[in-house]
Amino acid sequence: ALLVRRLLLRRRHRRRRRAPAMPGEVTKPQLRSAKGSYDRMPPNPLLCAYLDDAARRAFVDSMMEVVVKQGEVIMRQGDKGNNFYIVKEGTLEVEVKDGDESTRSRTIGAGGSCGELALLTGQPRSASITATSAEVTLLMVNRKAFNNTIGTLIAKKRSVWNPFLQGVSIFSKDLNEYERGLIADALSPMIFEEGDLITKEGDTSQSLFYIVYKGVVLDEAKKTNLTERDYFGEVEILQKRPCMGNRIAKGHVVCAALSGEQFMKLVPLHALVKDGRNQAFALTQGGAGASTNRPMRGRRYGESAEVTSSYQSKTLKSNTAKSKEALSRIMHAIKQNVIFSRLNENQLKLLQQAMMEHHVPAGANVISQGEKGNHFYVVDSGELDAYVKTADSKASTQVKSFGAGDSFGELALMYNCPRTATIMARTDVVLWSLDRVSFRSIVLEANTKKASMYESFLEKVQLLEPLTKDQRNRMVDALEEVAYKVDEKIIQEGEAGTHFYIIVEGEVVITKGGQS
Repeated sequence: ALLVRRLLLRRRHRRRRRAPAMPGEVTKPQLRSAKGSYDRMPPNPLLCAYLDDAARRAFVDSMMEVVVKQGEVIMRQGDKGNNFYIVKEGTLEVEVKDGDESTRSRTIGAGGSCGELALLTGQPRSASITATSAEVTLLMVNRKAFNNTIGTLIAKKRSVWNPFLQGVSIFSKDLNEYERGLIADALSPMIFEEGDLITKEGDTSQSLFYIVYKGVVLDEAKKTNLTERDYFGEVEILQKRPCMGNRIAKGHVVCAALSGEQFMKLVPLHALVKDGRNQAFALTQGGAGASTNRPMRGRRYGESAEVTSSYQSKTLKSNTAKSKEALSRIMHAIKQNVIFSRLNENQLKLLQQAMMEHHVPAGANVISQGEKGNHFYVVDSGELDAYVKTADSKASTQVKSFGAGDSFGELALMYNCPRTATIMARTDVVLWSLDRVSFRSIVLEANTKKASMYESFLEKVQLLEPLTKDQRNRMVDALEEVAYKVDEKIIQEGEAGTHFYIIVEGEVVITKGGQS
């Protein structure tokens, strides 16, 4: 009896030792069941990629919930990994130290997850993760439960797609194994047979990013064949425009596809800029200053690190007096451009004022292909031509012309990238230019002030009271300010509803069946 009692005590001791523990914790976490959390947090992309709704709900219900304070370390780079985590509320900062001692960081918010790589590979943690909000609510599960439910599915898919993605030019150098794994999770294989139309010119029904996995795809617009590890569709997603050309399967073809939303979240813009294979083609199709009637959504563009302090924006001055005609041309050009689509009237006027006047003689180059770009230009008068030289051609080809009211060079305002074309003055030309620092000083400071105002405003909206601060902050990021004139209709009875409105300023009249 004494021996049996001792054995039971040892078993209990082992159970206590095997209870889920958080690497690097300072205080012992208070664990409780996460049952019921599934409907109280955003969907987790990793679970959505592998499990159906019922399986996801059961998995989340099986997890344990723990609350950690700001500054607490969830995991340390180099430590052994024992748990997988999902963020229910709050934010975490991920820091990765590379071999050259440089540090890269990113943020994980509600619905995000971390920790699966060490559980899948058996390798030490590849990053250090720390709580950054006042409190972070985490859901956690140990290695055995994770691998039994979803780990084997993830490992199987990543073993196929990770080596393939490593050979894709935009993913080979700028993404690490973990980041490529996230893309592998999201990829959806698509099969096409001889003559199948993969994309149709002018189609607006869907925006997908494709990578050719097997076979050959004919790109009719470029008049070229796309083979294994070539990709297409990113230009349409970034410019929010209709499909730029027919792509047709030549025989049996397998493509890996990402939705537009997944592409924007997972593929870094700087990788596309470095690769740059489609920038010249985008220009020939109207990418410089092209407009579209499709509704625009905001995008977090990759940006270089110029100073954008409030002091700097206060020093911006009205550089040159402008005629009413010139102001009208400038305003028309910037309103037609995608990257200015979310600016309000005040911001647009500040941009007008910051523009510099340039007189360029006929035959002179305004910008040269391959050089670093820092300015955006609006044509006030005169005519210019754009020329592109491809890697396999010694001669430059004229691809586009510009006249009064046209614009070019907008990529330079978003990030450092080489110019994609040479633009030469055909006649004497007058241009207005805007530099990147002025653009970002005006826009970023205004957006910061607006975000602060919206945050405090949303706290007072009764309908949004159940939301956490982080959820309200995500709403702030998605809000678009729209102004309406007196008696202008905002919504029409009987129409399909597509937007949710919050009144910031002014009053509206609501009528139903003609009655107020």
